[in-house]
Amino acid sequence: STALEYREDRTTNSKRETWLTRNRGSLQWSESLRILAQADLSLSDSDQGTFFDGDFVDAGIGFAYRPVNNDRWNTLFRLNHLQIQPSPGQVTLAGQIPDFRQRTTLFSLDTNYDLNRHFTLGVKYGFALRSIQPVRDDSIDFFDSNVTLGVIRVDYHVVHKWDALIEYRRLSVTGVTGSERDGFLIGIFRHLDRDSRLRVGVGYNFSDFTDDLTVINDFSFRVCLNTSRSPFSLIKVYIIFNCSVFN
Repeated sequence: STALEYREDRTTNSKRETWLTRNRGSLQWSESLRILAQADLSLSDSDQGTFFDGDFVDAGIGFAYRPVNNDRWNTLFRLNHLQIQPSPGQVTLAGQIPDFRQRTTLFSLDTNYDLNRHFTLGVKYGFALRSIQPVRDDSIDFFDSNVTLGVIRVDYHVVHKWDALIEYRRLSVTGVTGSERDGFLIGIFRHLDRDSRLRVGVGYNFSDFTDDLTVINDFSFRVCLNTSRSPFSLIKVYIIFNCSVFN
């Protein structure tokens, strides 16, 4: 599926033209392997100069593997490229102007295995090649801040349609902002359909970081909503409320 949009915004002192496109595609390569691709772009030009332009690129490809002769095992590999150049007309959740540029190439592997009817063991490994320019000034170089994430997760099927989750995660950041951190996350969620493709839950993150490797800084409020929808019951997206992504 593809969507394309053109916008023109005018004020008394400025004019901005923006092109946006959203693209999704999937291919069933074999009975066990599905290929998924997506590309979201937003290119914005201001007549006030390049400093006021804003660009966003998020493109990636994923491979979802579930052997037909072993439905207890699910694996997802993802390769993503993210490029962010916010416009000075944007503000963060904290009300600040995001004066930065970011380029990230992300590799991640997420695999689950059903040990028995009650327990599922999950392992996730992610690596992000990340370059950041803290101030939008061409005289200032980008600096590298690469990130490695490791996660071990156990799901427990409590009763009909209800599951509990405990997760240990460790984050390593190299470069100028180098650090080593770890922590736990717990949660409970409910299946909303018979195929277990859609489930919603809540949890608490005892660590001070998120498993989203595209995020620059930490978040301040650790209660999270978990939504999951995938043909392989594998993709887990944690939405963190009251984020302060940019300090």
